[in-house]
Amino acid sequence: MKKKSLVAMGLAGVMTIGMCVPVLAASVNESQDATEANTQQAATVKMTVAPSYTISIPKTIVVNSTDEEVTLDIKAKKTILENNHQLEISVQEKEIGLILNDDSSVSYKMNFSGTAEGGKVILGVFANSIVNEQGEAFSVPATLTRTAQATVAGEYSTTVTFDVTNTAAPTA
Repeated sequence: MKKKSLVAMGLAGVMTIGMCVPVLAASVNESQDATEANTQQAATVKMTVAPSYTISIPKTIVVNSTDEEVTLDIKAKKTILENNHQLEISVQEKEIGLILNDDSSVSYKMNFSGTAEGGKVILGVFANSIVNEQGEAFSVPATLTRTAQATVAGEYSTTVTFDVTNTAAPTA
């Protein structure tokens, strides 16, 4: 009996000591304690806004064989970019060849207007902070120009990939 009571008292003593030992866990929320001498405290408020934008590029660009030039309707709205950034719309090749659908050896050449720079053709640039809740958008006046007359009648087509890049704006 004495043995059981000694074990019980020993366990009670260990539990009492355990309650006094501080827990070495990290604080989730750092806080400051106000003292009588310092009754004001400051806190830092942080927020991260991710870049976002909406770009509209037509799925199909119809070229009339008698038109010398076709205007592309590329639009942007709700551009939220990093400070001093812009959206750049470009293609990899200045000249494209529309291929005759029933004879791949026949092509119709057209050129994109734009600035050739670093292996790409920049068609246009959109600024930061274009906000338009009505859904209207701002257009880049990019054009596609015919470089040769078609020699064979028929339907011509090709696929063009437009690159949209969030880049640092040039400094003045």
